[in-house]
Amino acid sequence: MALAAREGVRAIVPGEPERSALVRRIFSGDEDEVMPPPGKGDALAPDEKKILREWIAEGAVYRGHWAFQRPEKAAVPVRGSWGRNTIDRFIHARLVKAGLEPQGEASRGELLRRVTLDLTGLPPTIEELDSFLADKSPAAYEKVVDALLASPRFGERLAMWWLDGARYGDSHGYDNDLENSQWPWRDWVIRSFNANKPYDQFTIEQLAGDLLEEPTNAQVIATGFNRNHRINTEGGAIDEEWRTEYVIDRVETMGTVWMGLSLGCARCHEHKYDPLSQKEFYALFAFFNHLDEKGFINNLRGSAEPRIPYKVNPKVQVMIMREMKKPRKTRVLEGGQYDAPGEEVAAGLPAFLPPLPEGEEMSRLGLARWLVDGRHPLTARVLVNRLWEQLFGTGIVRSVENFGIQAEWPSHPGLLDWLAVDFAENGWNLKRLIRMFVLSSAYRQSHLVDEKRLKLDPANRLLARGPRLRLQAEMVRDQALALSGLLVEQLGGPSVMPYQPAGIWEDVERGG
Repeated sequence: MALAAREGVRAIVPGEPERSALVRRIFSGDEDEVMPPPGKGDALAPDEKKILREWIAEGAVYRGHWAFQRPEKAAVPVRGSWGRNTIDRFIHARLVKAGLEPQGEASRGELLRRVTLDLTGLPPTIEELDSFLADKSPAAYEKVVDALLASPRFGERLAMWWLDGARYGDSHGYDNDLENSQWPWRDWVIRSFNANKPYDQFTIEQLAGDLLEEPTNAQVIATGFNRNHRINTEGGAIDEEWRTEYVIDRVETMGTVWMGLSLGCARCHEHKYDPLSQKEFYALFAFFNHLDEKGFINNLRGSAEPRIPYKVNPKVQVMIMREMKKPRKTRVLEGGQYDAPGEEVAAGLPAFLPPLPEGEEMSRLGLARWLVDGRHPLTARVLVNRLWEQLFGTGIVRSVENFGIQAEWPSHPGLLDWLAVDFAENGWNLKRLIRMFVLSSAYRQSHLVDEKRLKLDPANRLLARGPRLRLQAEMVRDQALALSGLLVEQLGGPSVMPYQPAGIWEDVERGG
């Protein structure tokens, strides 16, 4: 340890930088003593050396990485002269500290367009704009927000980012790229968002709906989340190699989507930054290693099992998750290679995160419940941050996909933790959370920027002005269709493909 004495020398002596070998060596001018040695790594900048000296002088107090500590509701700043809700009190306090004041409110037309696009993915109609401009009541904007949250388009809009994270596709993704019939799972996601299914239930059903007591057809279809990986149909594919790749894909996706961690870095070796060992990676691997993969490898016609008929159209077979009757053994794979099995491991959780809730089994269902039991330090933070990015342009943590040691520090750490705890305390209610965001004064600000704001808050990290976002690809296309009167309003069903000459894919497949 850095505090331990070794041959009378201590790297760090809390409160006494002059007696600390670390300070002496980083400031040394002797190339045989200075750390890091010349040519062995990037030299520390003067400011970095100063920070280390000051830290030791202040007692060298070490706290674990903020994202791995259970969030607690920070004290809400005192109400100022601006703002409508708790979000605004955090934002305003930070602006005042930086010598800034909030921007004025956006015009009513701009505000309606912003919130309508954010909550439905489509622009407001002329009739909706006229109605909003004519309504001078104090609750006019709030009524608009509630109507948008109740719109069936809300579920489609919210599903856009979830499908990206779940790596949803309508085809296999490799060379043959055959058609998938996973759209019933996609429809389940949209219906869940529209019905405001609590996020904890939303999580459990996708990761382990098949393991619930007497699961419904819909809960089993929900498990298609972890069947969205690419499927290799190449003639020379080795079954065990690709089965292993699919399991690793599920572990990596679970880590990214729910925890904002790059778990896959530990596939081949100890994680270089986060406190995750290779053995712990394969302990997570074990949760997903007992799935029936019959038919998933080298399946040229997509008739894979296990599947479940879709009640609306029984001819559609949805890929789902189902446990094997006889569990597989899990071993650490040396170098991450399927054909290099090493030490046997059982399903387990990383030591740097909380233990399984009392009474839960170390199963895929237990894993899902562990993520949303309210004690997990990452799940609520990551979800809140993703939605914040959707509505404000940048996450409170800019590195939305990474909450690990290399993550950026939150712009408003107290606000992030307050929102995360509040979200879990209030039933993991997504619509309530989003409503709080878009009703805030911070969200309603004009996007206009002046010289002072540009100088003190160039990237708008402090929210000294309203968000100004580029439309996503799907929204650009849908806006064009909506404004031209060509948008088809049907919700759900098989995906619509762009026009292509008849038989083109049959020719490509035969030619391949």
